[in-house]
Amino acid sequence: MSDLNVILAVGRDGFMARGSEDNMQWTGQTDKAIFKLLTSVGQIIGMSNRSADLLPPKGLPGRQVVRLSRTGYQLMDFAENNPGAWLGGGYTLTKEALELDLVRAVFVCHLDRDCCGPKGRAAYPGALEDPTRLYLTGQGSVQRKWKLENTVHLGDVAVAIHRRG
Repeated sequence: MSDLNVILAVGRDGFMARGSEDNMQWTGQTDKAIFKLLTSVGQIIGMSNRSADLLPPKGLPGRQVVRLSRTGYQLMDFAENNPGAWLGGGYTLTKEALELDLVRAVFVCHLDRDCCGPKGRAAYPGALEDPTRLYLTGQGSVQRKWKLENTVHLGDVAVAIHRRG
């Protein structure tokens, strides 16, 4: 067991970031402010190489982004060396962290609009049309039970805070 935190953004239509061409502009300013506020607390954010490639050229001011990969610095090492740090994507990395029981809290930013992302793409196939069902209720390969601790509404975003049960 570890103490990583995860932050996700998902549109009402289930859309999540995916692919190297996704610049995360679809999430909006409120979601970005929430991301900055939450991740500034931990100051260290682990991301897959592809997710890190999507960051602005100046990176994330005041925060250290650590690139994680299967062949370089790996998730287990990151979790062991950075208790309380954040995971900021992508999907495969987050799913693996949950399966390995490395996560203590998941913050799901539900956007109050259909997003479809760049170029009108639909939701991530088979992924987070309902993030709490697929990621957090023990269905599929993720067996840990999660409890919805609180939901905070900020502008057009509802942040659902889930903690390990």
